Order: sequence, then structure tokens, then C-alpha cells
Amino acid sequence: MPNAEDPPPSAAYYSYRVHWSAVDETFIGTVTEFPSLAWAANQECQALSGIQSLVASALRDMLDDGEVAPSAQPPISPHVDCAH
Repeated sequence: MPNAEDPPPSAAYYSYRVHWSAVDETFIGTVTEFPSLAWAANQECQALSGIQSLVASALRDMLDDGEVAPSAQPPISPHVDCAH
């Protein structure tokens, strides 16, 4: 269990998912540990980078407010190759 003395986790250590929304006709990026956050984009990689940036911003806000961030695990391997 994390405590206030632990360093804040990196946004890269959370569990992300990108899926196509036929209703919205866009890709939606979500993160398991922050169920209220989502990011919509026209491309998969944009949805992934958008939700990761949003989580990083949320983590900074939580740190500023003295809140403890949800537990995170180091990534095992990327599921989406956005390097190209």
C-alpha cells in the first residue's frame, strides 16, 4: 500500500487501454487505476499519449494536494507501437 512518503509513480506505470468507439467514431484511451479519466483521439497512438499525459497531470495535481496516488506497476511490454 502506498503512503505519503513514497515517490509518486510514473504515468507510464499504469494500465492503459485504447479501444475504438463506434458510437463516437474515435479511439478512446482509458486507464484502469483512474476510471474517471479518458481521452478521445482520431488515432490509436494519439489516444494513448493523450491519456498518459492526462494521468501525468492528475498525478502532479495529486502530489500538489498531498494526495496519495494509486499503486502502479512497472510496464511489462508495450501493446501499441507508437514509435513510428
